[in-house]
Amino acid sequence: MKIEEKKKKKEEKYFSVPVFERFEVGLFLSFVGGLLDAYTYVARGGVFANAQTGNIILFAICFCKLDFFGALRYLVPIVCFVVGVLISEFILSRQLQKGAKLANYVLLLVLEAAVLVVVAFIPFETDWNIVANAAVSFVASVQYSTFRKMENVPFATSFCTGNLRTASQYLYRSVAERDADKFSVSLKFFANIFFFVLGVAAGYFITVNFPLSPLVAGGVLLLIGAYMVAAKSVKYKKLAKKQAEEAEKSQTQA
Repeated sequence: MKIEEKKKKKEEKYFSVPVFERFEVGLFLSFVGGLLDAYTYVARGGVFANAQTGNIILFAICFCKLDFFGALRYLVPIVCFVVGVLISEFILSRQLQKGAKLANYVLLLVLEAAVLVVVAFIPFETDWNIVANAAVSFVASVQYSTFRKMENVPFATSFCTGNLRTASQYLYRSVAERDADKFSVSLKFFANIFFFVLGVAAGYFITVNFPLSPLVAGGVLLLIGAYMVAAKSVKYKKLAKKQAEEAEKSQTQA
């Protein structure tokens, strides 16, 4: 009986949490987020691909020094991040009008992977670094804007400040309210931060030793993430069909 209850509870979770908000998908995307930041910082002129706060600060400092080329180096990824958000918002707004399609999320991940693989072969020169950083920032912004939640809780795959706050808040509430579910949420957010750190470490060591490899690895991981979303969406449809058949059977028997 307990096994059946656990199975039923697991099936219900598939309907309460969208496939693209699953914990496993978040782990993959967090790892890629850390890897991208390490790559652009180490190999592409000290620029951050994901969190634009650092780039905005460095842009302002260069501008104050009248180092306009240096300021441009940080301005380009900021602008491309904005463009990525606008494109993501356009796609999501279209989905709200026509009904969300999981295929679009898979397509976005595949597109991100393709861009990263192309960027991997851009020469490591100052002028080309601007192009590379712009492309990586675009990928980061699309990912950040598209995958906004983990199991119905606001979540970011590209940086850790908000995730650290959420993890700490849920940790406090789990203790204060003696709520095991909130403790589980806290652990999942800390796990994503840990995977982001692992991504940074992997990005650093791979970039130092094999400069072309980090983005290829990131692209492969995004394709794995796309496969996970696709596979889970297939399972979701099967469960929905099963539930519909059971409901129809119950009505027939009644």
